[in-house]
Amino acid sequence: MIALILAGALLSSLLTFYSQISRKKLELIELKQSVLPVEKMRQRLNHLFAHAELNNHTQIFTTLPHSDALGSALFFSYDYGVDPDPDISGLVKGMLYLNDRHQLCLVTWGGSKTRQEIFLESIDSLSFSFFDPKKKQWKTSWDKKDPRPPFFKLLWTTRDNPKTTQSCAFFFPNADAKITYERPMSIL
Repeated sequence: MIALILAGALLSSLLTFYSQISRKKLELIELKQSVLPVEKMRQRLNHLFAHAELNNHTQIFTTLPHSDALGSALFFSYDYGVDPDPDISGLVKGMLYLNDRHQLCLVTWGGSKTRQEIFLESIDSLSFSFFDPKKKQWKTSWDKKDPRPPFFKLLWTTRDNPKTTQSCAFFFPNADAKITYERPMSIL
């Protein structure tokens, strides 16, 4: 009788432990599903902006409205590198935008070919914020006549959590405009 009671208590505690582990595993899977696409997008865009075409008469970096975009889109040129499709290799033009299916997309144009990548799903809003080092302030749009900013932020909200803004910052290694820091004078 004592052995049955002890075995029942042990099985009860093991079932409780297994249930807790199963819940934590499901929470971890949900977290991975929300974090991994953002990290994949961030790494991909870091790579592209690190290869953004600088000091070239064909360079593009501007925000403009587009018929496929909800709101403004970011247009930029970059060196795609080597691709099995020769039309997509080398210097190409890209557009980062939110489409009508609420997906954060990148379209790449090279030669006569177009390639689309979908980074994130269920995006409620998308905006850009560019740092202007001359005025030392953030701007929400960037004109193609302005020198490329040293960095900018991509900001978005998701449809399931529209009150929380998520963001990623992207830096240009050789931007036209430089950020300078002034050191305050110390009093001796």
